[in-house]
Amino acid sequence: MALRVLQANINHSTMGQDLLLQHIVEWSIDIAIVSEPYWIPTDRETWTADTAGLVVIITSSSLQPVLVARGEGWVAIKCRKMLLMGVYSPSSRRIAQLEPVLDRMGAVLQQSPLPALVAGDFNAKSTLWGSRVTDAFGETLSEWATVLGLCICNEGTVATCV
Repeated sequence: MALRVLQANINHSTMGQDLLLQHIVEWSIDIAIVSEPYWIPTDRETWTADTAGLVVIITSSSLQPVLVARGEGWVAIKCRKMLLMGVYSPSSRRIAQLEPVLDRMGAVLQQSPLPALVAGDFNAKSTLWGSRVTDAFGETLSEWATVLGLCICNEGTVATCV
């Protein structure tokens, strides 16, 4: 069975989160990976957040998510026979701060025998995923993805920040 996945950054917006939750219902979304949520309820088993409230994975109740690992700006869960990782890297983060986070996330991905989906807002630019230029974050992220054997799924040059 195919899963319907939505990734969004709602920039701590109340209205953005309300609209996102409505779209989840209307579009029959199974998994939403949300960067910069406005709020994260603590009493819902279908909402799994990182340690700092920067990113959350929302799943339909039928998927029965299981927390695998989390840190500041990332969270990994198991759903069915998949590993899902949600990521938010603030634009204020320096490369020296990003590399240890990528190392921890990479270790989780390498230890899992499951196919993985990594999605989120990395605040990184690379021509590999449609940016006009590649910045230092984009270079670091593309090298990380290559080492782990990850495939970049962004296609085309349409801006993803709307």
